[in-house]
This record gives sequence, C-alpha cells and structure tokens, in this order.
Amino acid sequence: MRNDLLLVMVAVTAALGPTQTNQGSLPVKQPPKAKLSRNRCNERMFAPNYAAEVGVFESIRWEHFPITIWIDSSTVRDAEEIADLRSGLSAWSTATHGVLGVRFVPKEQGAQITVSMVDTLDGANGLTSYTVIDRGFVRRATIQIVHSRWLGSQPVQYRPRTVQRDATHEMGHALGIPGHTTRPDTIMLPNAAVDVPAPLDVNTIEAMYCELF
Repeated sequence: MRNDLLLVMVAVTAALGPTQTNQGSLPVKQPPKAKLSRNRCNERMFAPNYAAEVGVFESIRWEHFPITIWIDSSTVRDAEEIADLRSGLSAWSTATHGVLGVRFVPKEQGAQITVSMVDTLDGANGLTSYTVIDRGFVRRATIQIVHSRWLGSQPVQYRPRTVQRDATHEMGHALGIPGHTTRPDTIMLPNAAVDVPAPLDVNTIEAMYCELF
C-alpha cells in the first residue's frame, strides 16, 4: 500500500486563468498581509528543497490561513485515532510556527477541509481531493485516511503505519504539494518513515508560500 495522491478537481467555480477552462483550535501565528503570487516564489528560496521535483509552482494553493478542518467523528474508531488525526493534520502548522495554520471546527458547515476515516482505498492509505477551486485557489478539499490495523498476534503486535503519518502526508497534498519526492526521511516520500515534516518538507512548503514567510 502506498500513500498515493489523487487530486480530483470536482468543481471549479471560476476560471483559473486565460488559458484554463476548467474540535478546539490550535494557536496560530497571524501571517503578514500578502497577495499570493506564483511569480515571486521559486525553488531557489528556502533551499535546499524539492519544490521543482514535485512541481509545487505549477500547483494550486490556499489563499488564506488558518484553514478550517472538520473531522467526521462518526468514522473514527477511538480517542487514539482522532488524536493521531489531529496531530497529523496540524503538523504543517506546527512546523511553520502557525503561519500555515489550521483550526478544527465542530461542524461540517463552513469547513474548508473535511476529513474521514475509511476501511480501504484502492492502492493507497490516503486520498486528498480538491472539491472547489476558485480563481486558481483551493476553497474546499476532502481527505480520506485508511484505518491503521494491528498486525501480529499477542503478546507481540505492531502497526506497520500510523494514522498520524498518513494524515501529515495527505495534509501536505492538501496544502498543494502535488506529487511525491524521492528524498529519504521526508514526509512526502511514498511510504514515509517519519511522522512529521522534515526540514526539506518545511523548506519546500515555505518556498511554495514564500510571501508568508
């Protein structure tokens, strides 16, 4: 099983450009007022990074932060699973000191990202979909994460992957990292072996959102 990304652009509410047709809150640091512009940011900023490798400057982004997130608690098995979800979904906020902040909300209405746990996905442990895009910015997205199962038998059991790791990986896609890197020890490596964004991951997302840093 891989942490594959499938970005499904289901609804486009405005033209993307002249050539395109198409619960509790985390403390957040308020980013400076900035007009996000794809022209200013490039891979030479916040080096070293893998921004060019995964194509972040051809991807779409969020316009404002914090992003509101609603977790469908009816799909979550237990308190441990929801704690892992929240840790993973907020990991990029933590890694950027709240600049790319998130805020968990108790109701689906008004949430920009909705998150649910599922039993299986075809060939993947997680799936991120953009559902509303407006003027080149993401407005709504969904994330699905596969439940992590215990393997082995008593008294020795283990989990081959963690919900936190998969949630962090998928949140990276939700923020706009469209592909996977080949760099080891990063969260955006397929089948990542780390649970939080590594320095290369952070440099990459900061290069993508350079105006905010």
